[in-house]
Parts: sequence; C-alpha cells; structure tokens
Amino acid sequence: VIPKLVSAAVRPKEVPEAVHALAATTFVQSVDSPTLATVVPLLSRALGERGAGAVALKRQTALIICNMSKLVDDARDAAPFLPKLLPGLVKLADEMSDPEARDVCERSVALMQRLEAKIAAMASADAVKDAVEAALADKLKGGDATALAYAKGVCGALAARRSFVSSEWAKGTNFSGAAGAAAAAAAME
Repeated sequence: VIPKLVSAAVRPKEVPEAVHALAATTFVQSVDSPTLATVVPLLSRALGERGAGAVALKRQTALIICNMSKLVDDARDAAPFLPKLLPGLVKLADEMSDPEARDVCERSVALMQRLEAKIAAMASADAVKDAVEAALADKLKGGDATALAYAKGVCGALAARRSFVSSEWAKGTNFSGAAGAAAAAAAME
C-alpha cells in the first residue's frame, strides 16, 4: 500500500486507486501518529476529489476515516490531523445527496469529534508543567533551582514517552525522594 500512497501523492490521478488499496487493507493494531501521517494526505486529497465516481470515492474515504478513528488508542496521536480531515468531513456530511454516503460521513464526523473532545479534556502542557513544578518544589523545599529544572526536564521526557511508572520517576528525580517522584507522576496523570 505504501508505494501506492507515495505514487498518489505525486500523481493525483492515482488517488482513487490508492484509496481502494487502502480500503482493502485490514488494520489489526492501533493506529498511531506515524500511520496517520502516512495516510492523511491521501485521505484529505480524496475528500476533495471531483468528477465521475467522486461520491463513491468520498464515501469510501469517509469509511476509512471512520474505521481508522476507532483504532486510535491515544487521541493525542490524532490531534495534528483533525484540522486536515474534520472540516472536509463536516462539509461532505452537509452536502452529500446520497443518503448512505451522508450517513457514513456523519458517523466519521461523530468519531472525529469524540477524539477532539478527548483532546480538549486533556490537561495542557503548561498546566502539567506547573503541576509537576509545584509537586517537586514542595518536596525540594526551596532547593537548588538547577535541580528543580533538571527534575522538570526528566518529568517532561517521561511524560512525552507516556511512562507513568513511579519507579522510573523515582530514578529520574531520586534527589527529591520517592514521595516527590510519586507526587510528580500523579500530577502528570
């Protein structure tokens, strides 16, 4: 499928064939950012197709988006791609004359909006940094600013890896004690 995706990126006339190949693909594991980065340009282009067979292509594209949305385990993986797909899907859901195609678009929109809501409910990076800083500053009790900055960096790296195991946090922030690491890990969850 990858060669067809790359070819369709260079040759727009090959978009329908690439979408059909992607539709025939069975995804058996969760969909993450690298997977989405590979397929979203094709899906975005397919949503804007015009001409003969465009309604069927758009329906199939919306169905692929719907199915892939169900396989996204972490909504943060989909965050960069929602602005590329959601407006086109909303437009299609409003404009499609074929009831079946419109229904598929509406289901896709609902799933994408659910991902969007999950992302909105997550704490912002600044709020998380503030919570970690407060938890560590309390444990360090006016300790070295360099140590606090280091601990914040370690916590940020662990959070980026989505690792919230207290023992890993304790290793990275051992100068603040196990209680400080547990408090920082709890602040990140």
